[in-house]
Amino acid sequence: MSYRVLVIGGSYFLGRIFCTLASRSGEFDLTLVNRGRYPMTHLPGLREFRCDRHDPVGLSLLPGEEYDAVVDFCAYAPGDIASLLDSLPGKAKRYILLSTADVYARGGGAKDEDSPLMAEPGTGAAAEYTWHKRLLERELAEACARHGMETVILRPAFIYGPYNYAPRESWYIEKIVKGQSLPVPSDAA
Repeated sequence: MSYRVLVIGGSYFLGRIFCTLASRSGEFDLTLVNRGRYPMTHLPGLREFRCDRHDPVGLSLLPGEEYDAVVDFCAYAPGDIASLLDSLPGKAKRYILLSTADVYARGGGAKDEDSPLMAEPGTGAAAEYTWHKRLLERELAEACARHGMETVILRPAFIYGPYNYAPRESWYIEKIVKGQSLPVPSDAA
């Protein structure tokens, strides 16, 4: 049996790795929506549609199929999920959102799925990104309820690996190569 998956933004970093591994498994029929900066048409079992997630006309050209899941790697701003679902001609059983562990409220020790989430925005660019992810999680619940879909939220803390555009890895590697000490977080609890 092949799982039909609609991938949003799956050609850069984590999405690229996901599409590559999923296509190799032979268990997935992937439909990828991206802007075409990094073409993925060479992957077996993958159809690529080039358009922006904010382009309702481009999204309307997708086949009106039923997917087992939508996997969203690039929802960053409020409205991203609702507008996407309202523009899709097909249906999906569930929506998998890549969020961030930073949506958990600060303090209180180790986190699990029942830990409290942030209640208000912070200040600065990183805080704005995190607050938008928190708002998207709320939006996900509302939009998927309207469309009769299950929801899954993945909240990774750090993701390292090939195609990583974030400077975390290179920053740590540079410090190690230069023989500099690495910082140890003191407020991680």
